[in-house]
Amino acid sequence: QKDIDLNIYLVYRAEYAPSKEISKETGQTQVEFAAKIGTSKVYLNHIVTGYKSPGDSMIEAMVRESEGKLTYRDFRPDKADQLDRIKELEANHG
Repeated sequence: QKDIDLNIYLVYRAEYAPSKEISKETGQTQVEFAAKIGTSKVYLNHIVTGYKSPGDSMIEAMVRESEGKLTYRDFRPDKADQLDRIKELEANHG
């Protein structure tokens, strides 16, 4: 049972981990990047490993600090797809 639970947990984490490496994209360590976006290295590491999903404000801070190298889609592809569909609807019916 523990092996199955661990596998489910690891699959979940892989699904929600960002698709880009923050340190590689920003040229900063996690400690440096975390300080600049106003969070802790521990919380940022939880985001990187998929343990936590960042809120919209945190994603906005990461996109801003990375100068667009990280995107909303990197952290919330499911929600990004929905936002794209809404924007398309607005453009077609605006």
